[in-house]
Amino acid sequence: MPQTVPSAAGRRTSLVLATDLDGTFAGGTADERARLQRAIAAIPESMLIYVTGRCVAATRELMEEAGLPRPDVLIADVGTTVVDGADFAPIAEIETALGRNWPGAAPIRDRLDGVPGLAEQDVEAPRRVSYHVADGDVEGAAERAAERLEGLPVELVGSAGIYLDVLPAGVNKGTTLRRLLAWLRRPETDVVVAGDSLNDLALFDTGLAGVAVGNCEPALRERIDGRAHVYLADGHGAAGILEALEHFGWTLEVTDGE
Repeated sequence: MPQTVPSAAGRRTSLVLATDLDGTFAGGTADERARLQRAIAAIPESMLIYVTGRCVAATRELMEEAGLPRPDVLIADVGTTVVDGADFAPIAEIETALGRNWPGAAPIRDRLDGVPGLAEQDVEAPRRVSYHVADGDVEGAAERAAERLEGLPVELVGSAGIYLDVLPAGVNKGTTLRRLLAWLRRPETDVVVAGDSLNDLALFDTGLAGVAVGNCEPALRERIDGRAHVYLADGHGAAGILEALEHFGWTLEVTDGE
């Protein structure tokens, strides 16, 4: 897959930041989050996209708790929901495409009923079924689940060592982001993706310039090792994103505020 990494030789003026929330854009100290937000706001042609495993309601709760700005677009539910950041209304054209091959939750629940180590999470989403992995062996749980789900057009995504999501085949954070960028007609060379957990791997699989923040989970760090288009930051959360934007060539006006 071609890599779309900005060159630091020419300083950048247009930015699309597509970022996970927990541990990433919402991570770090309150001061670090505020500094990142001011830096992005100072870039004339900036766009902010949240790409999270949270549902829309839970995302709005986190935004309130952590003092996060409204995004231009919210990709929620591990890439299976896309809403406008202004009013949180679904972007129907994209969501229709995401659900085209979704078999529905009922057959998934039926097939995974009684699978050892899996307990369904209380997550309401139209194109996603989520489980908690009791023993922390996400890889083993995914293998057992895949056997039961054979023949259904779905894919399995694990994260944080304890979560397993069943999504429509071919749909994840990365594929949905690229679909959205095409719909928005924003060049991929403007984009930096950011994440901290294994379900963010799909963002880095796009080949887009990316940053794994310093507090990323070890499993993600292992999977991105050696990828030239992914910057591994020292800073945690928001501080790591700021660090990466400088690395990829954006001149940031970072003030201490009032």
